[in-house]
Amino acid sequence: MGIRSQNNPLAAYLDVFSNTGTDAVGAAPPGAVTGHTATGGVISDYTDPGSGNIYRAHVFTSSGALNVTALGAFGNTVELLVTGGGGGGSRSIQNYWAGNGGGAGGMVEVTGYPVGANTYPITVGSGGNGSSGPSPDSIADRGRTGGDSSFNNPTSTPIHVVAKGGGGGGGSGGSSPGPDLRDGTGGGSGGGVGSAPGSSSRSGPAIVTSPLNPNVNALSGCTLTNYGNVGGDGQQGSAGEGSGGGGAGGAGTSVSSPHSSAHNNPGGAGRANVYAYGPPNPVTYSAGGGAGPTAGAAQNGTFGLGNGGGGGANPTGGEGGGSGGSGVVVVRYQIGSINTPGIKASGGAISFAGGKTVHVFTNSGTFTVTDGPITCDYLVVGGGASGGLGCGAGGGAGGYRTSLPEGPGGPSPSAESTQAIANGPYAVQVGGGGVIAGNGSRNQTFGGAGTFSNIAFPSAIRAEGGGGGGNIGGSGQPGKPGGSGGGGTYPGGSPAPGNKQSPHSGTPAPNQGYAGGTTNDPANYGAGGGGGAGGAGANGTTTDGGDGGTGKQNTVTGVTLSLAGGGGGNLYWPSTNVGDATHGGGQGAPHAGVAPESGPTSIHGHSSTGGGGGGGLRQNGPGAATGIPPGLPASTIAIAGQGGSGIVIIAYPS
Repeated sequence: MGIRSQNNPLAAYLDVFSNTGTDAVGAAPPGAVTGHTATGGVISDYTDPGSGNIYRAHVFTSSGALNVTALGAFGNTVELLVTGGGGGGSRSIQNYWAGNGGGAGGMVEVTGYPVGANTYPITVGSGGNGSSGPSPDSIADRGRTGGDSSFNNPTSTPIHVVAKGGGGGGGSGGSSPGPDLRDGTGGGSGGGVGSAPGSSSRSGPAIVTSPLNPNVNALSGCTLTNYGNVGGDGQQGSAGEGSGGGGAGGAGTSVSSPHSSAHNNPGGAGRANVYAYGPPNPVTYSAGGGAGPTAGAAQNGTFGLGNGGGGGANPTGGEGGGSGGSGVVVVRYQIGSINTPGIKASGGAISFAGGKTVHVFTNSGTFTVTDGPITCDYLVVGGGASGGLGCGAGGGAGGYRTSLPEGPGGPSPSAESTQAIANGPYAVQVGGGGVIAGNGSRNQTFGGAGTFSNIAFPSAIRAEGGGGGGNIGGSGQPGKPGGSGGGGTYPGGSPAPGNKQSPHSGTPAPNQGYAGGTTNDPANYGAGGGGGAGGAGANGTTTDGGDGGTGKQNTVTGVTLSLAGGGGGNLYWPSTNVGDATHGGGQGAPHAGVAPESGPTSIHGHSSTGGGGGGGLRQNGPGAATGIPPGLPASTIAIAGQGGSGIVIIAYPS
């Protein structure tokens, strides 16, 4: 599930999954009017242009959980899309039969599903493997069935929603393989049926439900609909063709006369659904895998769509079957309406605080003004940088730009004016935190820069990513420039300071942060802290890594948000007095990164704050006598902190 940032200043507002890069919006601040308070998956907020309703979707492409902590103002239900993993296609037999397509994962849509304040485990089925090949034998293996996906109630209420995995494509052969091999196996949709001389066509069943699902329809006001179809039939002769797997929108195409070496048989159509991204952006799920002889080409089903894998092509020499695509679970519910008084735009997590309507973006999206012109305040924070590796200095915080009144946290790097915005869509980019390619190795590496955040207003508001932390390499390395500068290192000679923000592409921009620190330690054992939005990083010493620069605080959402703190510097040995960090920054990594990677002492910058990552331990190479603190094995690897992702907030009078 990733890292939960215990001291993230947005902890009451955001659930952070910083390992996966999915930052899920959680409990709303005081004054919120929206739907349920829930976390999990990747968040997608959108407006239905037909109804004016604003929805939030939680999209799960891997197993996890939906954590509901409070119900909202729009009832106690959710809508569900559950799609199983697609089945794998079967392999072809060289110079004979093409492989058969895998069936799509079953597709289940549910409306009016009741929820409460509870945790709902979610399983996302994997795609079934295609059978390997090509086969020089007279009988081809069939593909494997995809995994089931499910939305699961707590154990006290075992009424689950299950979508079966798709059936694997059946095998063909000149030796009349039996039904256990030749038939397309049953599943959410059935796999295509294999061919064999003298054998009648037999289609595997489409198992569009499970023994648990009928109980769902018994729930008051709840409706469950299954979608799945059979695979195409095979042929009694030796046509060489393959049949397509079934899909949510139709059966797979059967082998038919007149046969041809170019007679390709597609899989059954998928079915469109709007739960994830709204009516403007429907997604088609659960299409069956196609078959050859020349099509299919062992195409793999698409990740997160539940499509079946293609059968192996022939007669070009033959090939194995494609693997099915993994499934998906989508949970959506209403969080507002553009007709609600005070809401004049859509996009992000919407709440009310201090007489303003507030839109919070922790992922890139679109801010669409529907009742303009409006006068917008904004707060834009770029992604923080990662710390350096090898007596590493702290990463710089993401750039900080705002027109809002400042909270505590140091002098403002940015004092800007509001903007009057007309009706229309405005793209919002939320910058990602910097990563470091050397993590898990012994390399001496600069920290990775964060990426910029931006609102595409007519006068764009762009906050730069933080500058990467320096490292010991050669004669010492300064920090990199960025929104705030990365910390630097100094083994002798003139100090190499970190650098504060420099304009991107020669375009002037307001100052967005402060410089990184350097070091006063001639042995280079204490590296400087990364700069922050509220102050410069501290210098390292012989006994302490430099602290990260302070960040900024703001109360626009109704809670105090701490943002854009620099990462702490590393101290080589003894690695106990590493640089500290506040306002979302990560502390320097003691020893080989054995500090907690979440919580108050996280080495990583916290997601949705733009905090810089902490610097990582020095390493000199395999088996080196130096560079590894006493008591640690020579195989010890080093870790530097990653930067935290940024955030964009837009507010206007309610």
